[in-house]
Amino acid sequence: MAFAKIRPTRVIITETDIWPTFLWEMQRRRVPVDMVNLRISDRTWKNYRRFRWLAGSLYAHFERVCVQTATEKRRLIKLGVSEDRIRITGSLKFDAAAASGSAKQLPMPFDDLCLPRGHRVIVAGSTHEGEEEMLCEALKPILFKDPGITLMVVPRDPERSAAIQSVCRQHGLKVQRFSRMAAMQGKIYPQVVVVDAIGLLKDLYRMAYFAIIGGSLAPYGGHNPLEPAFWGKPILFGKDMQDFALIAEYLLTGGAALQVNDVDALQAVVVHLLKQPDTVQRMGQRALKVVNDHRGAVHRTLSHLELAA
Repeated sequence: MAFAKIRPTRVIITETDIWPTFLWEMQRRRVPVDMVNLRISDRTWKNYRRFRWLAGSLYAHFERVCVQTATEKRRLIKLGVSEDRIRITGSLKFDAAAASGSAKQLPMPFDDLCLPRGHRVIVAGSTHEGEEEMLCEALKPILFKDPGITLMVVPRDPERSAAIQSVCRQHGLKVQRFSRMAAMQGKIYPQVVVVDAIGLLKDLYRMAYFAIIGGSLAPYGGHNPLEPAFWGKPILFGKDMQDFALIAEYLLTGGAALQVNDVDALQAVVVHLLKQPDTVQRMGQRALKVVNDHRGAVHRTLSHLELAA
């Protein structure tokens, strides 16, 4: 068995990956288990309340628990977890975003895209099926009016690239895959670029004029808005940011993000930002401030776990 080969002396679980059989096996072997960066969504809490005895027995396996907010702490206490085992440490995602700073001095990928300097790129990151249709509807008039703007769509699943291109063409938009841009050698500037590879999103956010967070325009729970925030980019997202609710709230209250409820609202906000470069700059500065103001979760977590920082 893996347990016999690895012989762990301690296990640290992140967020919500709770496997009862694994926890019971660790308990049988007397291996301490800790939970870090815990977030309990409203949906999960409803299930915990229905099966309180089961949820309480699961969390009883953890020696220490690091939670993101006071809400999680209150909920754990209601499940019977001793208060002295719980520490509010904040979200590790803020520290993870800041760790991306090692790439800050790398050149921007404009050359790979064959786009001229000063060209404004709107990056829609981690999009899901149905959202590209909404993006095309909202941004088509803008893209037709201003040839100095490009929409870059980075789907969560790059295998959907062909289908996304088809959606764009149905709207009459000029579209090209990211992997083909270098070969075009600047002969044409497509209105939409579809990224057909993985691992590029963080770097592409660096060149964004502003970012649109995928998974939020349609009901998918949203994706991490801190990646563009760290690069000082204004952020737009739809009404479903359930999976990143706390971070979205920080960005909204910090004046770094705007939330839109439908296609018309998205179009109006994009038009406004494109006409207001000073607003874009201020929102970007505030986005970076939100990241910096909420850093430190790693240190607080290590302190509660009594590990060296």
